[in-house]
Amino acid sequence: MKVAIYGLPRSGKDFFITHLDKVIHIQGSKWLDERSNGKFKSLPEHDKETIRKDFIRFVNQQIGKHLVVDGHYSFPDMNGTFRVVFTEDDADCYDLFVYLDTPSNKNLERLQNSDKNEKYRGLRTQDIDAWKNFEIEGLRKECVMRDKDLVIFDSDIPAALEYFNLILKKEPITDTIANAKKIVQDIINNSSGKNIICLLDCDRTLALNDVTYDFLTYAGISPTIMKETFGDNRYSSYQFWKMAVRYSMVNNYDYYCSKAAKGVSLNWPLINDVKLIHRCYFVGITSGLYKSWEIIRQSNGFPDVIIGGSNFNTDRLVVSDMLKGYIAKFLRERGKRVVAVGDSMNDYIMLEMADNSYVVATQKISSSLQTYLLANRHSIKQPVYNKFFFHGVDVVGSIHEDII
Repeated sequence: MKVAIYGLPRSGKDFFITHLDKVIHIQGSKWLDERSNGKFKSLPEHDKETIRKDFIRFVNQQIGKHLVVDGHYSFPDMNGTFRVVFTEDDADCYDLFVYLDTPSNKNLERLQNSDKNEKYRGLRTQDIDAWKNFEIEGLRKECVMRDKDLVIFDSDIPAALEYFNLILKKEPITDTIANAKKIVQDIINNSSGKNIICLLDCDRTLALNDVTYDFLTYAGISPTIMKETFGDNRYSSYQFWKMAVRYSMVNNYDYYCSKAAKGVSLNWPLINDVKLIHRCYFVGITSGLYKSWEIIRQSNGFPDVIIGGSNFNTDRLVVSDMLKGYIAKFLRERGKRVVAVGDSMNDYIMLEMADNSYVVATQKISSSLQTYLLANRHSIKQPVYNKFFFHGVDVVGSIHEDII
């Protein structure tokens, strides 16, 4: 397996990699510098490109080994934009991409104390935020185009190392692409005669409330754990694995799942709307608690199936933003028309991959999703029965009439 680890300068990539077992570490910047006799940074761009291609050829020659390469995606320019040094060769070379998302204040402090990175001393915390978000979004798009996964690690190094070792062991829970393909095959098998697949996020989409939040409250777990885990809208498989570890430790898990399910307040305007879609198979996709949502499904006869996991005692699946997106993408590649409905940044890859996409707001507007929708061109719409409305998003009378 070839793994590329990205992150800002002084984010701790080398420190992280030195704690990995049974991997070969190739320092990308060091290799490029040695190949150019220490003059890589001053070379003309054409010569840099040639040496970068030599490096990729070298990496591709390393067969049968767990290879870890640290690299850079971009650098800031003086005018507030970013100069991308990541290439298509990089995107094609590696099997998996990892981003080390060090807290911006810590990353900035390290840069300011580094003589090697003196040129970055004028940056502010918000500049570091913007730089990281630019890189993560760019890497995510490159991955989606190539059916590869992007895993985002936080500064919890022991947990990140544990998850990385699961990746190297090829634990099924870490294989987003394989899991998406299996789920899609199951949907294809069970949706015979129905050419439309409606993918519905669960908490705060199918439900007006957040069932997972209620579960945490009943189980005596501070809901702030979700903010700490998913801070800055990081919804990769690693974050959901961390939550699943916590869920799996809860005593009386089934009881609290059932209690949370009984307290659900369903979004009936949405449900009654999409149920009018002709020849449609309905899939609830939850990044929260499968157990709760399966109880809800059985009690109400909707949707047709729930996709989810989050408890290692009963299943080995976590539902990340990339998994949601790949389910939509692979369904379309299998000839299905995909309708997707969601409410947050955890859903936006799924929304972008679908044929028809809709956002709902049951309790409040997702500020991060609102910002994204205003900043990017999209064809996403919202139903007129939303309790709150996104700016810059077309309103439709109903979803079932809009997709005709």
